[in-house]
Amino acid sequence: MQTCISMAIEDFYSNRDYKTMIEPHFRDSRSDVVTAASAAIDLLKNTQVMAIIGPQRSIQADFVIDIGDKVEVPIISTATSPSVSLKDSSYFIRSAWCSSSQVKAIAAIVKKFGWREIVFVYEDSTYGSGLVPYLTVDLLKSNAVVSQQSVISSDATEDQIRQELGKLIKMRTGVFVVHMLPGLASRFFKVAKEAGMMGKGYAWIIADVLTSLLDSMDPQTMEAMQGVIGVKAYVPKSVQLINFEKRWRKRFLMENPEMDRTELNIFGLWSYDSITVLAEAIERAGVASPQFNRSVDGANLTDLGAIGTSLAGPPLVGWIRNHMSRGLSGDFNISNGQLQPSAFRIVNVNGGKEISVGFWSQQCGISRELKAYDYRVNCSAEKENLDPIVWPGRENKVPKGWEISVNGKKFRVGIPAKIGFNEFLEVEKNEETGVIQATGFCIDVFEKVWENIPYNVPIEYVPLGGEYGGYGELVQKFDEMDLDVFVADITVTASRFKYIDFTFPYSESGVGIVVPIKPNGRKNAWIFMKPLTTGLWLTVGGFFVYTGFVVWVLEHRVNKAFRGPPEQQVGMIFWFSFSTLVFAQRKSRILDASRSLLYETQLVVHIMTGEKVKSNLTRFVVIVWVFVVLVLTSSYTANLTSMLTVDQLQPKTNHLNDLVKNGEFVGYQMGSFVRDFLIDNGIVESASLRGYITVDQFHEALSKGSRNGGVDAIIDELPYIRLLLSKHCNKYTMIGPMYPTSGFGFAFPKGSPLVFDVSPEILRLKEDKDLMVRITKKWLGDEKDCPNANGALRSSQRLNLDSFKGLFVIAGVSSTLALAIFLSRFLYENRYLLESTASVKEKLLGLARIFSREKDESLSSKETRSPDREVGVSAAASPAMSIPCEKYQEGMFSQDEGFSTSSKAIEDFYSNRDYNTMIEPHFRDSRSDVVTAASAAIDLLKNTQVMAIIGPQRSIQADFVIDIGDKVEVPIISTATSPSVSLKNSSYFIRSAWSSSSQVKPIAAIVKKFGWREVIFAYEDSTYGSGLVPYLTVDLLKSNAVISQQSVISSDAKEDQIRQELGKLMKMRTRVSVVHMLPGLASRFFKMAKEAGMMGKGYAWLIADVLTSLLDSMDPQTMETMQGVIGVKAYVPKSGQLNNFEKRWRKRFHMANPEMDRTELNIFGLWSYDSITVLAEAIERAGVTSPQFNRSVDGANLTDLGAIGTSLAGPSLVGWIRNHTSRGLSGAFNINNGQLQPSAFRIVNVNGGKETSVGFWSEQCGISRELKPAGHQDNCSSKTENLDPIVCPGKESKVPKGWEIPVSGEKFRVGVPAKAGSNELIEVKNNEETGAVEQKDLDVFVADITVTASRSKYLDLTFPYTESGVGIVVPIKPNGRMNAWIFMKPLTTGLWLTISAFFVYTGFVIWVLEHHVNKAFRGPPNQQVGMIFWFSFSTLVFAQTALDPPPPPPPRTCLDVDAFGDNGLSFPITNALASPRSFSIVESVDVSKSRFSCKKLKENISKASVEDSPAMRKSPSKLATSRLLLDVFRVPLLASPTHFSEILDISLLAVSLTIPLETSETSGEPLVNACKVAL
Repeated sequence: MQTCISMAIEDFYSNRDYKTMIEPHFRDSRSDVVTAASAAIDLLKNTQVMAIIGPQRSIQADFVIDIGDKVEVPIISTATSPSVSLKDSSYFIRSAWCSSSQVKAIAAIVKKFGWREIVFVYEDSTYGSGLVPYLTVDLLKSNAVVSQQSVISSDATEDQIRQELGKLIKMRTGVFVVHMLPGLASRFFKVAKEAGMMGKGYAWIIADVLTSLLDSMDPQTMEAMQGVIGVKAYVPKSVQLINFEKRWRKRFLMENPEMDRTELNIFGLWSYDSITVLAEAIERAGVASPQFNRSVDGANLTDLGAIGTSLAGPPLVGWIRNHMSRGLSGDFNISNGQLQPSAFRIVNVNGGKEISVGFWSQQCGISRELKAYDYRVNCSAEKENLDPIVWPGRENKVPKGWEISVNGKKFRVGIPAKIGFNEFLEVEKNEETGVIQATGFCIDVFEKVWENIPYNVPIEYVPLGGEYGGYGELVQKFDEMDLDVFVADITVTASRFKYIDFTFPYSESGVGIVVPIKPNGRKNAWIFMKPLTTGLWLTVGGFFVYTGFVVWVLEHRVNKAFRGPPEQQVGMIFWFSFSTLVFAQRKSRILDASRSLLYETQLVVHIMTGEKVKSNLTRFVVIVWVFVVLVLTSSYTANLTSMLTVDQLQPKTNHLNDLVKNGEFVGYQMGSFVRDFLIDNGIVESASLRGYITVDQFHEALSKGSRNGGVDAIIDELPYIRLLLSKHCNKYTMIGPMYPTSGFGFAFPKGSPLVFDVSPEILRLKEDKDLMVRITKKWLGDEKDCPNANGALRSSQRLNLDSFKGLFVIAGVSSTLALAIFLSRFLYENRYLLESTASVKEKLLGLARIFSREKDESLSSKETRSPDREVGVSAAASPAMSIPCEKYQEGMFSQDEGFSTSSKAIEDFYSNRDYNTMIEPHFRDSRSDVVTAASAAIDLLKNTQVMAIIGPQRSIQADFVIDIGDKVEVPIISTATSPSVSLKNSSYFIRSAWSSSSQVKPIAAIVKKFGWREVIFAYEDSTYGSGLVPYLTVDLLKSNAVISQQSVISSDAKEDQIRQELGKLMKMRTRVSVVHMLPGLASRFFKMAKEAGMMGKGYAWLIADVLTSLLDSMDPQTMETMQGVIGVKAYVPKSGQLNNFEKRWRKRFHMANPEMDRTELNIFGLWSYDSITVLAEAIERAGVTSPQFNRSVDGANLTDLGAIGTSLAGPSLVGWIRNHTSRGLSGAFNINNGQLQPSAFRIVNVNGGKETSVGFWSEQCGISRELKPAGHQDNCSSKTENLDPIVCPGKESKVPKGWEIPVSGEKFRVGVPAKAGSNELIEVKNNEETGAVEQKDLDVFVADITVTASRSKYLDLTFPYTESGVGIVVPIKPNGRMNAWIFMKPLTTGLWLTISAFFVYTGFVIWVLEHHVNKAFRGPPNQQVGMIFWFSFSTLVFAQTALDPPPPPPPRTCLDVDAFGDNGLSFPITNALASPRSFSIVESVDVSKSRFSCKKLKENISKASVEDSPAMRKSPSKLATSRLLLDVFRVPLLASPTHFSEILDISLLAVSLTIPLETSETSGEPLVNACKVAL
């Protein structure tokens, strides 16, 4: 840096003519705060410099900046920590990018790789902790959190680092952000590599300062940092920069020949550019020499007081604080004293060197190439926007960021001991190995999900006994169990979300109702009428009558059967048409091969109606009509069969309300949330509920019914119902409504990041159409096996007229056409009558008479007639189917209050005791100023030579005084509460107050108690304010809450500035704020908050301990505005000693301060009293009688800081004080390693202008109404209401939700898609007046968007709010019920035409064959043509009977031949001719008389040889078969005259006699059991 400054001065003045020239004065601070301050004081006092460049370290710059403000000299520093604030300093110029500018780049990297948690490892200094507030907020915006913080001292040894890494290695978060300086970082990464944390699965990100200084790291460190990612300021390459680097390297090697690594870093470039800007400012401001205004009398002043103020500073700082130029580092733009950042380079440490892999800019975010600022449209949108990165362990795969430590304990999976429904979960213990084994649906799903999560850690199933009760009680006690996950059939509910985090549901969701089913329709006396609708019945009846009428008209004149008396003819009309309804289904079989066709033709009408038709027109009508009747009867039979034989499973009740009204009982599963669900929603009263445990109990209860001690319905979740129905499918069914729920989920501890890994895998499993189905089938059965699971089978629909319109059209047209032809022919034949001169009446009567007479040309005489035959008809049933006062400061009291308590403590200590020494107090007023406090400390140490310093109280003042104390070895006993004032780096600092970090646990406990998930942290812009951020962040995260926003307010902020900041907070949705500031600022803050309406309903305010402890110092107006605020403060136990002291203190305080009204003693006064007591005792015990200092021999040229020397009394005193235990006025006063240990906090509520105690918080019991003594944790209350009633802002008794959509700020932006279809789900319409809204900066996206695993990578989806599942929808085509031509659908058009053609062709062939031998095929031409069509088309009806399978053989018929008489054997056609028969003839029949002789057959068979086989000889008892071929003979079968008019010869072509042979066990002779004759 020194080389860069020198070269910058040379370069600036080399080619220009200036009147002045900068003369640099270099000082080495040696990385020490006091040395840096001493050097700055020396430069200001002795050298009278115009400006100071440096120091570089933030911890050193802090006090130097305060000095610069005091003396009005510009301090130009590259200190990057945001804790070094610009707000409170007018003379500080940060000539480097603030570290807070890098957090967006780091957060972008975290977001890019999908990491949800990081561990922040930083140096224990203001430099390290200063980044915490900013990193926390920006990571939260990237959906990530700082899950843990690791703070390491800058001088930590390897063992200390190893110990800290041992804690980190046990954590599951594997992403670390490291923010420390190179010296500590080098030791850290070497030890991390030794610990195995620089290998596979880990990710390390280093901050900008460390990344920028990687060139200063040794090769071993760079090797250890393999795979680390870093961000550093981007420096654009230029010719000027390249030339400067060459010159710089040459000069640096000349000045530092011992150094090998000679890389120029960004801090050197910034120093170069800073000198250039300063030199230009000096020239422009016209400052020729430094001048200071000094005090007239400076004899008694310290060095700080003797400096005075610079006259050159104000004009110089005006030129520098806002400057814009182009330097070696790029754009060097300073705005309000801050160098503005541009872009960051992202580097990857690989092979011992850093490699650039990409960039980050505000315009484009992460990108491979850096685009110009004005070309945002050119930003790359590609997914792979970084070059390949080599991760730790030389891995190319991105670490997951969350690993379950294999060095830690097993992954504990809690499993409940379930009694019933073991298909879901069952736990068994292996008696031999002692291993817990779990099985069931839930376990299979969990194990399958766990397989896809690459956590190589063994699972340990932990059975949970019945002591936890149901799932509701179990989840409430989840924090008490040492479990990583809870796997069970536990339903995701809103109430359970308070205690655990659920994954996405893995089961189907909903609560359903199961009721018994009952058969429907079989006992209905009129069921036979249901297949057809009334309209169709009437239409069919009408067509029956119409068709009968047409046939009668056509046959009346030519067929005697249609003649006779009028009533007989009317009867014939109805008889003929209605009889076809039955006889169209006649199953006729003609077995005679040669005569069957003729016989069928002649008997066609007999088979149909018992009557013969003569007219071709009639035959045409009858064929069409019989086809119509065939279709109707087939449809009727099919529908009636469905109604009668299919299991029409209908529920006993269709509505749950019916059961409730009738007082019936309803069952539920015990331990389930269903009971509370039914009662809370008013569905079923508790008195009507009965609980059961197992699926068998469900079945038994439903079987009994309510009246027999059971239930009439079961209400449970769908998975349980599926299981019940799979076991008892035909007995129960589901009815509506189905109540929506969220299904089963896995339960994790609150805040567990595993939820974000497991949920996507659950979604992937559910999206796997095969795997999830297999698991479900394995345990819960297959839904396909129970078709009525989702409800009873639907009744068959009745056939209506629309189904047969076409059929009736054909029938109607054919009949009408035939009738028209007949009438035309009839009128034509009788045209002579029409042509006569008779009247119309006479003509009509004449035609009627002619029509009534038989036609002369009757065909009856020309036909060969056969007698009518009776045919038996048999019917067969179809088979049956079935989820501040300026006086009051931090940790302080008024000066008089402090003086009084300290003085009183000295008086009390020495009053009753005999000591050799006595403390002499020396009071100084720091006036709330850092430099004044430091000057006062230096004065006390240099001029008074005090043994110890009590104070200062403010953390920002104490910081530098503590460094002085360490330098001179004098104990600094301070009540500075900020944890930023660290004890780790100081051996002489004793904090005699509770650290502010101790209060974050009670604050987090309050946040958790009220269920708040987000808080705003409003704090004072100082190390006191920001020091609480790291601790509050971590403890809130443990309570499942986060700091969503931070509001930083300057301690001297004006009302307008506060009002502006509150305006931002009002626009936010978080309504819970934690305020951490001193009373002066807090008073203005809350008054402005009330004016803004933020102290009313819906808001919640928590104040930190210091402010709460100083509430008594607040004016009444402020206390009124703070109505409803909750605060925590140190608990002080009451005692007699304390009461007496308060009385004495109040009296003395009034005497010393008569103008002050409020005289309440606070905790800081008590701590000061106890601190003096401890110090006085330590002085006595250490035997120190007077202060002594070792000083330098020659102190003439030293500053005051260098001239003090070191105390001889300090080391012995601090040894007594740093570890001390006593009982003081404040209670237990226990100091451990320099820190006063906290005990318990009181929780107070501001109400009515005063604070009211509402409870306590302790480490043992947490929040409680009463404080239990230490060690009595067993007496801790577990009640939910563990606080007294709280009055919230707006005097509301109801606890605020903590999250409200602001009505006064920006609107809640809801994104909706512009859908082209399905507008019932969502529809977007633009307002023509206001126009469309920009689609950006959305708060929520509302649409019919499905939750999928892939989408969960980019956004957080809520639990589904609709029923889930993917279904298949296809168009419905009319199935005939609404299609008038459905009867034509069974065959294609081509087949219909082919069949018709073959009908005609076959009829023609038959006519040719029969014409000469069959009288029926002879006659007039029209008769013969009619016979051709009649014969062929009539088979359309009767041919279908031939396709029927033969009926099973009837039982063997034993015929007594004698019963038939001498005429022989007579067989009815249905028994003999219809099918082959087998007869056992048991009586002898004389063959000569055409009778069979069974006896003779037996004799013949017995003489026949039986096949002699080895098997028969070996086992004669076996059956053998002998086949006897008989001669062909003819058996005359004489038909009864009542049956036949002719003798038909039936030829027995062959008779196969199968003779079963049995062997008598007694005689061994074969016996003939029967004679079998097969025809």
